[in-house]
Order: sequence, then structure tokens, then C-alpha cells
Amino acid sequence: MLTGSLKLTMTGISAGLLGAWVVARLLMSNVFGVTTNNLDVYAVSVAVLGAAVLLATLVPLRRATRVDP
Repeated sequence: MLTGSLKLTMTGISAGLLGAWVVARLLMSNVFGVTTNNLDVYAVSVAVLGAAVLLATLVPLRRATRVDP
């Protein structure tokens, strides 16, 4: 269950990073100060999203393993 959740998360993160890069490239020519080199922002957002998904998956998974079938 954890593996499936992490696969979906990585797919979503990859699509989101690609989309953010494309939008930043489009905005770079129209808005002053927008660059595609905001690697710190990308890294922090990936880390926060990954931690949130991991926590949101582990808490119910741990609860489910404690129940006697």
C-alpha cells in the first residue's frame, strides 16, 4: 500500500515539476524577475509534499495493521 502511494506521489511530483518549469519559462519573458533557476523552491516543495504524503499514508496504514482480523 505504501509503495502504491509513493508511486502516485512521484508521478504527481514529476508532472508538477515539469508543469512548473513550463509555466516559469512562459512567464520569464513576460514578468520581470521570474526565473527557472529556483531550485531551492522546487526542492523544498518536493520535500514538504513528500513528507505530507508519507505521513498521510503511514498513519492510517499503522492503524489498520493494529486491527485484529
